[in-house]
Amino acid sequence: MQRGLFGWDVSVLQFLLARRGELVPISGYFDARTARALRRFQHARRLVADGVAGTQTFAALSGREPTRTKPVLVRTSTPKTQVPALLDYWSGHYAVDRRLVRAVAWMESGFQTDLTSSVGAWGVMQILPGTWSYVETVLIGRTVPRTASGNIHVGVAYLRQLLREFGGNERQALAAWYQGPTSVRKRGAIRETKIFVANVLALRSNSV
Repeated sequence: MQRGLFGWDVSVLQFLLARRGELVPISGYFDARTARALRRFQHARRLVADGVAGTQTFAALSGREPTRTKPVLVRTSTPKTQVPALLDYWSGHYAVDRRLVRAVAWMESGFQTDLTSSVGAWGVMQILPGTWSYVETVLIGRTVPRTASGNIHVGVAYLRQLLREFGGNERQALAAWYQGPTSVRKRGAIRETKIFVANVLALRSNSV
């Protein structure tokens, strides 16, 4: 993740930097100010201060010591066939439309429990370490196990929060999921975000 990118992943990065004392706007846009703050953090943690947020930088921002090897993610043995039941369980727990939750999960991972993106987003709901930390700290108030069920728990809790923030407007909440809530409020949904939202809503209509 580097300067010029735009999306909710960037918002999470900015949230983590702000939590570490850096004065950065949580806008969803990876601007020069964010890059400078990131380089300062990397320098302080003796990482390569290149202004690029990779797995080591996210590990350090999330409170884990950086390593020279790829961070180990907890992989679950939960089979893909059990994912719909877990999605339905946490949807019911948080009173979020289960079809919407299923559609987001399918769009993000195809219900794969051990999928990891190039920026470290993991699991069925493709949750970044920073998002996981935010949900645990701010929304849930306790540690969530790094399992398939925990991943879905975090994702549904975050989606419910976005629905609340946007007054139940599903399109805006989904846009915020993809692009970042602050960015959506300031700039509206960009083209890529609109495509994501349309695809999720189409999947929900087809009852994934």
